[in-house]
Amino acid sequence: MNRPLIFGSILPQNAGEIDSLMVDANASHADWIEFRADKLNHPRKVFKHLSKQMKPILFTYRSTREGGFGNLTPLEVETLLADSLDYFDMIDVEATLPEESLRRLRRLATQKGKKILLSCHEFETDLPESVRQMKIDTLFKKKADVYKIAILAENESVLRLLQEKGQQYATTPHIFIAMGEKGLDTRMNPEKYGSLGIFAGVKGALAPGQKNVEETYAFFTEGKV
Repeated sequence: MNRPLIFGSILPQNAGEIDSLMVDANASHADWIEFRADKLNHPRKVFKHLSKQMKPILFTYRSTREGGFGNLTPLEVETLLADSLDYFDMIDVEATLPEESLRRLRRLATQKGKKILLSCHEFETDLPESVRQMKIDTLFKKKADVYKIAILAENESVLRLLQEKGQQYATTPHIFIAMGEKGLDTRMNPEKYGSLGIFAGVKGALAPGQKNVEETYAFFTEGKV
């Protein structure tokens, strides 16, 4: 494949929406499906059903502090993610989980031959660049298979930082995103930032500045949106 990977994200509002969203995701040009479970009351009930899908699935439970809707405790999140490893190819683990939880999930993922994407989402726009650099470097000191960093960008300084860090961590699989309209370049030209791929909505944007799967695919393959 000569283009970045596309992670097609879906966020069902309830269990009744899952089947139609999964049909759309499987029919799309997404290479992976990101299944966001943070709006579901009982996400475990759909594990077996989802594991039968055609495309690999990244299972995500996004907390409110990271821009999602989930309000489970850290221990409840750890248990949910641990259970999901029996069914899915990769799990999204937020870097804000306690270190002991991260270690247990890494150990379990290794035992089951699954992968961990370690994520960090930053919505503060007035952080000094030195603080952002430190947060990125701290993330990469933790052990994971893929690293995802998403920063809300109000100017191009965030893009410059992500491009510099992309070069620094070029040999480590990662996805760098500048959220918002100012960060469009990180979504349309992820290779400039060393990113292995990008997230795009299957049915509408799930993050600031996010494009949908089909327009992202069209840009990657035809150079147009």
